[in-house]
Amino acid sequence: MPSSLPEFFIKLLTNPKDIVLDPFGGSNTTGAAAEKLGRHWIATEPQIDYIRGSIGRFELKRVRIASDEFAVSELGFES
Repeated sequence: MPSSLPEFFIKLLTNPKDIVLDPFGGSNTTGAAAEKLGRHWIATEPQIDYIRGSIGRFELKRVRIASDEFAVSELGFES
């Protein structure tokens, strides 16, 4: 998905510092767009491969993963 799509809706529907929720995180284009536009974001994604791929969009020291099944170290990244 091109980042211009979530950017359009984030600008239209939110204000800076609002929270953007993406219940279908995928590669987290929406989270990256929200961060670029000064919004906070929360994304959920059940597929570990998508999570692994999306982490590269962000500074690792700021990544937080909530799961009973795995930790950041299990994703192949060092924190």
